[in-house]
Amino acid sequence: MRGLSIQSMVEDLKSKLTEGSMLSSNLSGKCKCVFKEPGDAEALDMVIAETGWHIPEDFKHFLLMHNGADFFTNEYGPAFQIFSIEELRFNFELMVLTLTHVSLSAAEYLRNHCFPIGYLTDVGPIVMDYSKLGNQGSEHILILGAEIKDLNCDFKTWLDRMIRVQGDMYWEWNAETVLLD
Repeated sequence: MRGLSIQSMVEDLKSKLTEGSMLSSNLSGKCKCVFKEPGDAEALDMVIAETGWHIPEDFKHFLLMHNGADFFTNEYGPAFQIFSIEELRFNFELMVLTLTHVSLSAAEYLRNHCFPIGYLTDVGPIVMDYSKLGNQGSEHILILGAEIKDLNCDFKTWLDRMIRVQGDMYWEWNAETVLLD
């Protein structure tokens, strides 16, 4: 995984898109991915300066390549989306206002160490926990659904997995191995 870059992951996905930006999926029929235009480095620097967020290089690189994206969109909408630079702060404020289903200590932790980077359809915000960033640690991706789910991986690993499973919630799969006849 170390040798795989955000750019190569996205370019590989784009190369698999067929006519009309449609991708054939066993999970949801035909779907497409929509990548926004490159983000503005000055706007990203301003968000970082104003919020104090520690944004990992891989996520910065994604935003500067594609300022947000909708992944595996079918007639019902995208399986998941990654927010643009401009959407990050608004969605942080929205997250803070809607943290009524978690304990006060969890809400305080999320406000102080996390920010939403996207949305998983029918589940909730995709959140980056940057509290472990640095000191040879890495960010963690969290899913804020009915409960908080730590996926124990960084942005690049999470994005690679989500592309491989075409937006399916792989963390909910049954861990038992089932042998096929």
